[in-house]
Amino acid sequence: MSKRASGLDIRAFFKAKQPCSTSPTEQELSAELNERQELVMNSEEEHDLTDKPELELELVENEEHMQPQAEAESVQQQSTDEVQEQPATQTEGIQLEHPLDCPYQPSAKDIEPLTMANRTFRFQDSWYEAFPWLHYSNRLKGALCIHCMKTFAQKTSTLAKSAEQTFISLGFRNWRKGREAFSRHECSKAHGIAVTTHTHLHNSVRNQLCTPSASAQEAARSALLQIVGTVRYLSKQGLAFRGHSAEEGNFQTYLRDKAEDDPNLAGWLQKDHSYASPDVQNEILSIMGNTIIRGIVGEISALPVLQYSIIMDGTQDISGTEQISICLRYVDKDLEPREEFVGMYEASSTTAEHLWKIASDVLLRLNLPLSGLRGQTYDGAANMSGHLSGMQGLVRRVQPLATFIHCGPHCVNLVTQAVSSSAPVVNDALHWIHDLGCLFGQSGKFKTIFKQIAISENGSVTTIKPLCATRWTVRTPAIKSVLAQYELVMAALEEMAAVKGSVSAPRARGLLDHFNKGTTILGLVLGQEIFLKLEGLNRSLQESFQPVWWAGKEPHPLFCRGYSFSAPAAVTQLDDRFHQEGLGYLAKLEEHLLTGKCHEAVARYPELDAELLQVQLAMMKASYQFTSCQEASQLLTTMVPEVRRLFNQVETLIRLLLVVPASSCEAEQSFSALRRLKTWLRSTMTQCRLNGVSVCHVHREKLQAINREQIAVAFIGMSERRTHCGTGTHDISGTEQISICLRYVDKGLEPREPRKNRVTQSTSKSK
Repeated sequence: MSKRASGLDIRAFFKAKQPCSTSPTEQELSAELNERQELVMNSEEEHDLTDKPELELELVENEEHMQPQAEAESVQQQSTDEVQEQPATQTEGIQLEHPLDCPYQPSAKDIEPLTMANRTFRFQDSWYEAFPWLHYSNRLKGALCIHCMKTFAQKTSTLAKSAEQTFISLGFRNWRKGREAFSRHECSKAHGIAVTTHTHLHNSVRNQLCTPSASAQEAARSALLQIVGTVRYLSKQGLAFRGHSAEEGNFQTYLRDKAEDDPNLAGWLQKDHSYASPDVQNEILSIMGNTIIRGIVGEISALPVLQYSIIMDGTQDISGTEQISICLRYVDKDLEPREEFVGMYEASSTTAEHLWKIASDVLLRLNLPLSGLRGQTYDGAANMSGHLSGMQGLVRRVQPLATFIHCGPHCVNLVTQAVSSSAPVVNDALHWIHDLGCLFGQSGKFKTIFKQIAISENGSVTTIKPLCATRWTVRTPAIKSVLAQYELVMAALEEMAAVKGSVSAPRARGLLDHFNKGTTILGLVLGQEIFLKLEGLNRSLQESFQPVWWAGKEPHPLFCRGYSFSAPAAVTQLDDRFHQEGLGYLAKLEEHLLTGKCHEAVARYPELDAELLQVQLAMMKASYQFTSCQEASQLLTTMVPEVRRLFNQVETLIRLLLVVPASSCEAEQSFSALRRLKTWLRSTMTQCRLNGVSVCHVHREKLQAINREQIAVAFIGMSERRTHCGTGTHDISGTEQISICLRYVDKGLEPREPRKNRVTQSTSKSK
């Protein structure tokens, strides 16, 4: 018979035996061992059981090991059904199908005491706190170590064979020496290895592979947030990032100043991967700019009816590159028109086809369908306003409902130029004003003479500036300055003309002759009156809330009440500039809103239902009084939501009237930001950085509202390599990561580890 058969007979014998008493004597243990040896000797195939370590039986001390080892072996071979008889928290045995997650620690009152020599020793509840690994076995009637029991249950390793079996399979019951035995076991080598193994099994792979501490992880997060905050501050203020060298720039200087009070940041900046390079700055700028633009597009997409307009204008930056500014106009939930700048884009050509390609690409990237485009506003250049091959013509081929409006302030500027040119007396006076401003700015001698005379007479000096060559409607301050100081100007010119050897003396004499004429004074007075009116009109047209139809109604009275020499030219120019096809459609829609008379223009727009609109207008006119589109919009905003929904078609019509822009001033205002950002010292700025900085600089309030942690998380998510950040078990965004490393032995029997490890994101705890 084989050894296995012999072992089965022994197990059968043990199963048939009755459990030993709780306090056996040495004679009883010896007798029981003799019976087992006789049973083995009578088996079919004899074996020397003393040569098998698994069957070695030793006598234990009477006070420490009260349970025979044979009973423990029988417990190890209990069937699964016997194990499942106990509750889940009391499952015992060594080979467990489902290992315990935590030790079973019943109350000391429920544990059988030990009686020796008429003395009773009981288990203490305080031992659970001192030794949390204690696990009580109801089957063995003794205490086990849950870590050693799980780790060394199979007895396959040398360490498992040498481990203390009392706390693995036999069960400890000598409560008399409980604390002493527990302390000795806790200090044993086997117990330490078991605890370490148990800890590693409950740790993620990432926790085991990453050696940096949690404090280093927190330091890296704090440093990145400081870097993000620095980029946000410099872009918001429009300051340069880099100076003559990288170390002398505002970015590095600002970080070093912060590092003086932040040791974590100081240590982080000393690393090679400090995330402070220009490329990283550009990525952070791009993230912030895209976040702002996504917020704008999100507002447009969330509107009850998708309606928006596009505003475009172009200019050259300091390096001679053609920059195209694109803005979007929409009406928000409160029926307030909003014009938002969405980017500066480089144009290699200024043809209408190329500009339309840029605009369509931007709208596609912003996920704004052309079906919602209801307006377009540009300047009067042929490549933009041409109705056949210009920008507006190309757009209307794709979307006929995109009403084109020639920029109102640009029209006023052209009218002003035409009116001034039609009156020689005004035109000549403006010419002499411009020459006087140039002389004041170019001649230091004349400037000194004028200041001395002005201070001696008035005690203060008002600067004389030349006229703007392109913006005619902003010439009023220069005219007013000369008229207010006319006598001082004459005295300064006379003194300057008397200076011998000065190259500016002949210019001063010529200007003195012109300013002595009465026609010059008349031209300045007339020009001031004209430009004051036009400046007020121009300022009102530049307001973002300016309704487009008002631009086509008001200019005529401003010119027809004054000067007969310029009135015909003004009327002609106004007719040419402000009588546009798009304004005609909008005027008909406004008439339909105010009078309730149905017009065929309503049928052009799919979002308007003519019959339903007619009914809602009748209901609204019967309950409310309004004489303008602005009053109607104010009425809707004051209504409760339930009542406002009854007039949804009226609201859609008002949105349609308000969404068409009257000017391209929002794009021109972005040019002012361009002048501040891309200067002579920053003329080599790349287009990527320029676009990011310009969006952040223009939208300062929106930029400040963005959370720095949101930017940092987006930055880390752009590259798997950054998820390490060299800092512990989680990446800088808090997401758990798993690092897969390779280790091998080369031909020279030297261990090698690649420097670059692949990192993958852990999608679930089970993985």
